[in-house]
Amino acid sequence: MGRTINIYVGTENPAKIIGIEKAFRLIGEPNTHTVRVEDLKPQPVGINEIVYGAAKRAVISYKKCISRDCFAVGLEAGIISLSTGYCHSGQIAVIIHDDKYSIGTSLFFPLPDKHCKDLIGGKELADIMARESGLSSIRRNIGAVGYYTYGYITRIELSYQATLSALIPFINRDSFELLPDIRKLEEILKIQ
Repeated sequence: MGRTINIYVGTENPAKIIGIEKAFRLIGEPNTHTVRVEDLKPQPVGINEIVYGAAKRAVISYKKCISRDCFAVGLEAGIISLSTGYCHSGQIAVIIHDDKYSIGTSLFFPLPDKHCKDLIGGKELADIMARESGLSSIRRNIGAVGYYTYGYITRIELSYQATLSALIPFINRDSFELLPDIRKLEEILKIQ
């Protein structure tokens, strides 16, 4: 068994937590602490809103860290609209460690055209998917991607992908020696 790694995650969503822990198991054994983060937009639309939500979750979680050796993770799902007219859903992770941060993404998958106008207008994907699938807790388990892929890819996998891609600079410190300082994230949060 590897070293124990304290991680503070800005979510209480089980699917996100499982995906985050799966990524961290590549470098150690996660000791996970959940942090409640409030006052976030229910349905982020656009990369800036998704990054903002992930950054806010990470910064608030990092303030709960008990040592500089811990990691804080903010993971936010959202919708992006492409110039082709399609909208896609995916996740962005922000990881903070030792006052430095990194950002990573999951795959972004296409959503049915019939939902795009409602999503861009502010309706939540979770509500649309609960109605379409009949699964009231879809956001806490398979997610929209799990429904549309018949379970081949789930929300857990998207959480894992985003977290793992944000972890890359912390895994390979030799190649990523100059990570941005957390103060830059805090400045971004102030101007939004």
